[in-house]
Amino acid sequence: MRALCAIAAVLLGCYGAEPSPACEVTPLAAPPTCETRPELCGLRVTADLRQRDPALAVDLVFVSEGYAADELDAYHARARALLRGLEEDPRSIVGREPARFNRYVVDLPAPQGVTSGDGVLDTPLRGCLQRDAITPGGEALLRAHPELVRFVARQNVPAADVVVVLVNLPAGRANAPVARGAESDLGVVLLARQHAAHVLDHELGHALVHLGDEYVDGGDCYGDGAQPPGFARAPGDWWSELAETPNLTLDPSGARWAEVLPGAVSGGARYARCVFHPTARCRMGDDSRAPFCPVCDAAIERTLRDVRAGVDNRPPRCGMYVPTTLTDGTALVCPFARGAGGPVRIAVRGPDDARVFDGVYDPAAVSTAPSITLGRGCARVSLPASGALALTVSCWTVTGARADNALTLRRD
Repeated sequence: MRALCAIAAVLLGCYGAEPSPACEVTPLAAPPTCETRPELCGLRVTADLRQRDPALAVDLVFVSEGYAADELDAYHARARALLRGLEEDPRSIVGREPARFNRYVVDLPAPQGVTSGDGVLDTPLRGCLQRDAITPGGEALLRAHPELVRFVARQNVPAADVVVVLVNLPAGRANAPVARGAESDLGVVLLARQHAAHVLDHELGHALVHLGDEYVDGGDCYGDGAQPPGFARAPGDWWSELAETPNLTLDPSGARWAEVLPGAVSGGARYARCVFHPTARCRMGDDSRAPFCPVCDAAIERTLRDVRAGVDNRPPRCGMYVPTTLTDGTALVCPFARGAGGPVRIAVRGPDDARVFDGVYDPAAVSTAPSITLGRGCARVSLPASGALALTVSCWTVTGARADNALTLRRD
C-alpha cells in the first residue's frame, strides 16, 4: 500500500483536514477527449447488471480516485462493502428495490497513488479538499473536477445515472455537489474511506432523488445566499433551487407536502432560518442512520416508480413574475415554467377562469433570458381600480405531471 501520509505536510497534517487554497474548481480550457485525456478512457469495468434495460434501471457507477494500481483490490472491497450495506438496509434507497440498480466499478488507477502538489492531489480527477463556505472552520469538503468526473463516467458507462467517487483519503466531508441544467442528468457523490453505507445513502438522496439537507450547520438565513428576484412574483419555491428539492420549502406552512404530512420544522439546507423541512428526524438530517421521513420516502418512491416506468414525472417549476413597474393601471405578467425534460404547457387564468395566457415552453428552442423564456412572451393585464386581481398559473409536462401557482396584483 502506498503511504497516504505522502500528502500530510501539505494537505492533511495526518490528518488535520486543512483545506487547500488551490482547491478551486475552474472550467477546463477545452472539454476533455480521449485524445487529451487517454488515462480516462477504455478503463477496466466490473459490472453487476440486475436490470438489462438501461431505461428501466438506475446505473450506479463507482470510480476510484487516488488508488494506485496495487491498491485497486482494496478499492473493490470498499465498493462491495458499501453496496452490501445498502442492500442489507431495506429502508435505504437501493435496499427498497435492489434489482433496479445496476452496479459498475471502474478502475481508474492513480500512477503515484495519492500525492500532492500545492494541495491538489496528483490524481486523475484532480481531487482536493475545499474549504466549506458555510462552515469555513469545519471539516473540508471532498472535491474532484466535475468535468473530468462526468467524462470518465460517460466514457466508460454511457448510461450512468449516479457516479460515486471513492477518494483514497482517511477523512474529508462527504457530499453530492448540486448539478443544474445540462449537468443534472448525472448525480455525483464523493466519499472518503471513513464513510459507511448509511452516509452513501444520504448522499444518494441528494444525487438521485434531489433531496436537500434537513440539518442546521452554521448558516443563518437561507435567503442570505439565495435572494429571490427583485420583482413581484408568485409565492412559493419556483424561483430558487428549492423548486427541485422535494423536502425543503420557503413556506412555513409546509403546503407543498401537506398531502403527505402536515406542518413544517424550521431549518434546512444547513441554514437555521428562512427555510423549512418536514420532520424533526430524517436520514437527510444530521442522523444519517435514521429512517427517511414520510416526505423523503414519497419522493424516493416516486423516483423509483418513474424508473420502473421509464419516465420522468417530476412536477415542473411553475410561477409568474412582473418584470416592469406597474403603470397606467396595467401590468406585464410573465409565466415561468421549467420541466425535467421536454416542453411544458402553461395556462394562466384570471377571475371566473378567464384566459390570460396559453403557451408552451420548450427549453430546446428558446433563450433563457427572462423576458423571452416562454417562447411566446408575456401578457399585459388591466388591474381593477380597487381591490386585487387574482391570477392562477398551471403547468403540465409531456408526461402529465402538473404544478400550480398563484399571484395577486394591486394598483398600489
